[in-house]
Amino acid sequence: MLIDLDAPKEQKSRRIKEFRLEAYSGNVFFMVQEMEAWIISQIDVIDKYYQNKYERKNKGLALSDHRKIRNMHPEAIVKPSRVLKEILGQYYRTRQGKKKKYGKLKDGAMFISLLNAAELQKTFEDFNDLINTIKALNTA
Repeated sequence: MLIDLDAPKEQKSRRIKEFRLEAYSGNVFFMVQEMEAWIISQIDVIDKYYQNKYERKNKGLALSDHRKIRNMHPEAIVKPSRVLKEILGQYYRTRQGKKKKYGKLKDGAMFISLLNAAELQKTFEDFNDLINTIKALNTA
């Protein structure tokens, strides 16, 4: 099971108990704090996805240099969904000039599909554990 933790990683045991998943704890993996932390960890892929869909403001500035994420580990960002929404609103406009609104269901899956899994493994312990568990199942 892969779910948003919605808390610091030190809270994983507590969340497993809250969800009554103790019997499955070896197969419960968390996106710390939310899946948007994964997107923020490789935020510059958004430019590739949006390049022909939306107008990019401040083209000379890398999204990864935004003040709310620069030099921060993505797991340390409280409410990464809000931070991602803010960044997209600042940097992207629709063809009608309106701020681009981030939608977890609309945009999230596409962004996740663009991420480099090897980089996610290096950045997120739970993702690395998930991949290693899947590999172990395939060799069993």
